[in-house]
Amino acid sequence: MLHKDIEDLQKRNQASERRCEELITQVLESTGPLLRQIEAMQETNARRSEAWATVERSLNSRLPEAGAKAATNELKERYMNDHLSQTLSRINVEAQVLQFLE
Repeated sequence: MLHKDIEDLQKRNQASERRCEELITQVLESTGPLLRQIEAMQETNARRSEAWATVERSLNSRLPEAGAKAATNELKERYMNDHLSQTLSRINVEAQVLQFLE
């Protein structure tokens, strides 16, 4: 009777070990593709991050030049507005003089 119990336990142990090995194999087979997918996504993310960093560096390097151009354009606009104002004043004065002469 004890011998039979030992044999049953050994068979159950062997069956459990086989099942454990099968599960290990299944886990490795199922996680392999997922790990490759994760690695591919990480590589893609790294490339995108580097691309964004490159764009950011490019834009940051252009920022001072854009600021300088904006300041220059503001000065030009002020000059043109002053010049326009002076011209309109002259035209207004000339129109008044012409009205006076008529």
